[in-house]
Amino acid sequence: MSKHRNHATSRTLHLVDLENLLGDRRKEEVALDGLRRYLALARWEEGDQVLVAAHPEIIRQVGFASPAPCSLHATAGDDAADLMLLAHAPAELVIRRYSRLVVGSGDGIFVERAIAARAGGVGVAVVARADGCSTRFRRRAFPVLDFEIEDLHAADPVLELAA
Repeated sequence: MSKHRNHATSRTLHLVDLENLLGDRRKEEVALDGLRRYLALARWEEGDQVLVAAHPEIIRQVGFASPAPCSLHATAGDDAADLMLLAHAPAELVIRRYSRLVVGSGDGIFVERAIAARAGGVGVAVVARADGCSTRFRRRAFPVLDFEIEDLHAADPVLELAA
């Protein structure tokens, strides 16, 4: 496989650990609003690919009412959502098929994938809770947008990507 991306594409790959984004509020019925907020922060556009992983109860909340076409994956266990998302998005695939990668999680497990994508010419950004974002993202100068469930109806910020 080529190490350089196909410059003809303008699609974004969204890797969303919705349970991680919801944090302490994950047991409330806020998953659908949380996914809407993520999509707004990440500047989702028609044609983007969205992969969402979370506990089955969270997936149930969004499964029949998702605000955008998504591939939903119910997972359980330590790092299960992270590992599922990474398994579906090897660096070579991201570089070849997408111009942007937006990670909807602050977990440090995604940092190496973000570094590899950026090295291949893909713009990368992170949407994460301020209290749940690995400092490794910020040390590597990835743009991080703060996801706060209380801000579900706030104005949308401008998302700039690190390339």
